[in-house]
Amino acid sequence: MFDLLSRQDGLDLPSLEEEREVPLLRIEDAMRPAVGQTLSSAMPLQDAQQRVRGSAQDFYVVGSGGMSGLASPAGIARPGGQS
Repeated sequence: MFDLLSRQDGLDLPSLEEEREVPLLRIEDAMRPAVGQTLSSAMPLQDAQQRVRGSAQDFYVVGSGGMSGLASPAGIARPGGQS
């Protein structure tokens, strides 16, 4: 009954058999370790500026033990800038 109503509305819902064949996706499957340089959240601004100077990275992972944020080189280059 629901299948007929959904098809009438232009929806093609998967059957239970098709649904069972779809692998479960978890966030752990999509996560990857940080690539490139990372910055410590305890690092002084001057040290962070030296580390990013001349780098081609678009962003940096900032954290201590775990990720606490992302920073762009432009945000690190100017104190008080949005990063």
